[in-house]
Amino acid sequence: MMKQFRKRWFWIAFFSVLLLAGCSSQDGQQSRTALFKKVDPAPILISPKSSKDTGELNDIKKTVVTDDSTYDVAVARKDKEVLVSYKVKHSQRFQMKKIEKELTKKLEKNYPHYTFSVSSDYKIFLEIVRLGEKLESKKMDRKKAEKRFGEIKTLKDELT
Repeated sequence: MMKQFRKRWFWIAFFSVLLLAGCSSQDGQQSRTALFKKVDPAPILISPKSSKDTGELNDIKKTVVTDDSTYDVAVARKDKEVLVSYKVKHSQRFQMKKIEKELTKKLEKNYPHYTFSVSSDYKIFLEIVRLGEKLESKKMDRKKAEKRFGEIKTLKDELT
């Protein structure tokens, strides 16, 4: 009888600990939930910041978000190069290349003084979000951020 009692309490304690561990809070990183839900990351400006530049990046982001086929956008800019990555609504997955082509054309028309690299690849989206998190938490300085920006751009070109 005592053996069954211990066994029962062992399983109750085990599942309680498991439940508590599963319900623990996240540390607030957007990159952990980016695959499952909309994270709406802030635009990233690696060059020295000015209010005009930040506003223009927000306008670029709004241009992409207003497209009916996209729902989440990550934007990063270094000098005159802009990386834009977005998530496509599930019902639009078969038109991804067409959407990318149209968005690139629209962005180049509206902002001719920038060079755009546009991608619907989730890995590029995630890397831009991670870059923004590291810059925001001051775990990365400007030089390293510029280097990482170049690596992400190269990765985008390789995946194309």
